[in-house]
Amino acid sequence: MGWDTAHVEQVRWEMLNRRTRRAPQAATQHDKPVPILLCIDDSVVEKTGKKIEGVDYHYSHSAGGTMLGHPWVTGQLIVLGQSYLISNLR
Repeated sequence: MGWDTAHVEQVRWEMLNRRTRRAPQAATQHDKPVPILLCIDDSVVEKTGKKIEGVDYHYSHSAGGTMLGHPWVTGQLIVLGQSYLISNLR
């Protein structure tokens, strides 16, 4: 029997929601500032073969031009020093 990915994703979002609501509530009760950061990164993961599924030429700011690879976009939510993966899209 395989994983039910929809259920795993639902549980992950519920956990993220609980943790990110509880931490700021606890901190504000003690009049402490609550830093909440949303970090988004887009990167091209370089590949060498054109026969790999989804590989194409994409502009890379760090390389200063186009490169062969997969484009990845990741998001992290950071609440009181705890980092939570929001998404990992290709």
